Amino acid sequence: MNWTHRAAGVSDSLARPQHGATTPMTPTLSPGLEPLFRRLSLRDSVSDEERQALTEVLSEVKSLPAGADIVRETERPGRSTLVLSGITCRYRNLENGKRQITAIHVPGDFVDLHSFLIKQMDHSVGTLSPCIVVYAPHEGLERITERLPHLTRLLWLLTLIDASIHRQWLVTMGAYPALNRTAHLLCELFTR
Repeated sequence: MNWTHRAAGVSDSLARPQHGATTPMTPTLSPGLEPLFRRLSLRDSVSDEERQALTEVLSEVKSLPAGADIVRETERPGRSTLVLSGITCRYRNLENGKRQITAIHVPGDFVDLHSFLIKQMDHSVGTLSPCIVVYAPHEGLERITERLPHLTRLLWLLTLIDASIHRQWLVTMGAYPALNRTAHLLCELFTR
């Protein structure tokens, strides 16, 4: 495999492969998962068993260039995507050909965890920078829901936090002038 450069937070064995390349999931991914585990741990403790179960569910790592689609509107993905490095966005294509960004995702974020239950995407997710992502097949997530109710609640909480951020974006976009919207976005990204 041809390695081009290292990604922050990802171990040496997962240095960024060329864009579009995929690698099978390996146990050395754990350092790249720390942003996710840190987010979960802010809400409640995450046991070693839960960390292991989530790590085992993750199936393949993929490097994507800026401007790539991770999942498109109307698709029915059979997996959810976790950002390991880079920045992604949720967006909708408008009738006039423009794109409206509705969310930004950073390392440690599942960009489409809700697709596990909703099934058909009502928006697209794309990369704003070069990214490394890892996939969690929905069959594996289903096994987690059957076996680990505490981890299930934590993952569900992530989708509820996403919904809360969406509500704040609506208020910000509708009520604040451009400078305040920019300040709010910068504060959100800093906090996350």
